[in-house]
Amino acid sequence: MLSLFFLLACETEERAPIVGNDGVVFRYIPAGRYQVGSSSDNAPLDEQPSFWAKTEGFYIMETEVTNQQYVQYLNAEKLTPDEVAQYVGIRGYSTRPTEIVYTGSRYRASLGYEDHPVSTTNFTGALSYCQWIDARLPTEFEWEVAARGGSENNDYPWGNDADPTQANVEKRWKTGGRMPTTSVKTYPANKFGLYDLIGNVAEWTSSHYSGYPGSSNTIFQSDDKLRLVVRGGDWYSTWNEARVSFRRNVKPQNRGLFEGALGFRCLLEQP
Repeated sequence: MLSLFFLLACETEERAPIVGNDGVVFRYIPAGRYQVGSSSDNAPLDEQPSFWAKTEGFYIMETEVTNQQYVQYLNAEKLTPDEVAQYVGIRGYSTRPTEIVYTGSRYRASLGYEDHPVSTTNFTGALSYCQWIDARLPTEFEWEVAARGGSENNDYPWGNDADPTQANVEKRWKTGGRMPTTSVKTYPANKFGLYDLIGNVAEWTSSHYSGYPGSSNTIFQSDDKLRLVVRGGDWYSTWNEARVSFRRNVKPQNRGLFEGALGFRCLLEQP
């Protein structure tokens, strides 16, 4: 968890990535003091004020969870299509599915989409996968620290300018076509070695949507109107919606944003 206090510098120790038995790679994010939120007067109120947060070191998946990785989970748990439909959209059971199909005995990723991020997952579908690999979803501040790649004031992991060579953003779904996701690692990694923090699919966090410390923006939550924070934007998002500080509040049962889609990556505490 994150708490507010000041450190002189971030931890500089580099650690080797952790590779799970299923091939999932986790990259290390050093402990330290990081700036989160936006200091721009033009930023939405829920991104203000910018403040410094301290985080312990952690490992986070270098890519979004892929269709193939999610299929391994579904087959291992032997979930029925009706059960799976409560977690993620699959072909034949959803009007806007991800590229996962049920063959009558097992699940598989659509040919050519094995390394695309799983999409149209709701919060429970994301959380259950992370728990299956003994991990958890990141908080929104852990996600932002990882996405910034060590920078403080940039709008994007690479700088302040929208750059279509860096992320899958502002795409449109062709009638009768496939969701315009791209393979993970299509675009460059940030300085922490992480891919697709911006665009492709938006990512669930475990954080309840609320105002920042010191904010005049009062946000009320109730059990029947709970909203969780989603970060990073997706292939349909505008560049403004894909900034590292941009916050989207989403109901936990939702599986998409307008025409775009929801995915996730998992986090490991320090071993």
